[in-house]
Amino acid sequence: MTKPDDSTTSPAERQRGGRILRSPFILAILSVVAFFWVVTGAVIAIDPLDLYDWGAPPRLLPDYNRHTNREMYMVAARTDVDVLLLSSSTLAAITSDEMEKSFGVEKAFNFAVSGPRPADRRFLLEQVAAHSPAERVIVSFDYLFVLPPDYASDLLPTYLYDDNPLNDLRIASPNVLRLTMQKLKGEPIGLPGWEYSTALAAERQEYAAFQQKLAEEREDDRHRASAADMDSASQDCADYPLVSQILPELVDRMTARGKTVDFVIPPYSLRLYRSWQDYGVAAEVAMAEPFLPKQIAIRRCLVRAFAGRDDVRVFAFDNETWITGDLTNYRDEAHVQNPAIYRFILNSMARGRHRLTTGNFENYAARLTRNVEQGAGTEMNQKGPTT
Repeated sequence: MTKPDDSTTSPAERQRGGRILRSPFILAILSVVAFFWVVTGAVIAIDPLDLYDWGAPPRLLPDYNRHTNREMYMVAARTDVDVLLLSSSTLAAITSDEMEKSFGVEKAFNFAVSGPRPADRRFLLEQVAAHSPAERVIVSFDYLFVLPPDYASDLLPTYLYDDNPLNDLRIASPNVLRLTMQKLKGEPIGLPGWEYSTALAAERQEYAAFQQKLAEEREDDRHRASAADMDSASQDCADYPLVSQILPELVDRMTARGKTVDFVIPPYSLRLYRSWQDYGVAAEVAMAEPFLPKQIAIRRCLVRAFAGRDDVRVFAFDNETWITGDLTNYRDEAHVQNPAIYRFILNSMARGRHRLTTGNFENYAARLTRNVEQGAGTEMNQKGPTT
């Protein structure tokens, strides 16, 4: 083979090229690039966020702070538990330990995300349907299910979950590197502030502030409960495709793998239904109004979608007015601050009580409407479960 002729390159030019390659600046850049690729490759191989199909899943903390865990969608979807609760802030206080006691299982996990929007929920449910070994999946059916199916939170790190391999390079952040080291050492993954106990002090402060606000309203006699927005809303389930079409498809995938699926409607205070316009995000308020009629409509559609099935159940506790009519149970209009109530919900579900069916739904809806309109003032003195 004839050697290439490099006679066109002068010795001076070759010397200058060699100096460039040996330049400290260029060498530093090449070193950084090489280090980045090595670190990224190691993170992807160890996979602390369980994004890929290889390797062992990471160990988990018992319960996580709902504000910190949007990177953990795949971890939750793949975690090996008997009961998996997919919740939001309204049921975040349910502990894995309480779930294990109520359902009589060895391992349970509550994956709570603050304010998941429909597109976020769809993605999580798709992953659970595809990967979760859980025998029972419980889904918190909160008010956000009334929003359009493609409505998403801007807080979800979608780059972690899409099919673009270039986005995988963004995984090598300082926080993920710390999680990688935790997994290597066999420790539960979690950064400072990720454990749910770190949220308790703030929630107690919220409760105290809300109760003080209520006391001032009563003392000054200024508070007047506004009337619930009872404008008509569409009762056609085709107008709520997330509930009537998408959820049934996802649930069918789960039950086809032998799972049972429960939906639980968080027990919002009756006052929330009268003050929703002051509570939600402005754009979402507009989409969700009229609030009570639309909430009843999507709940009716949910019940109808799974009518007559033993492997899918729907539970509601709105008409337990010792809960929803007594604001001393809440840290704001939507969030219960009473562990005994969460135990009551779990134990009732485990026994099949407070289940909504096509046979009792209209009575449930009529009673909820009546309680909201009346303000449940006469129920404020109730201190325990109704019979």
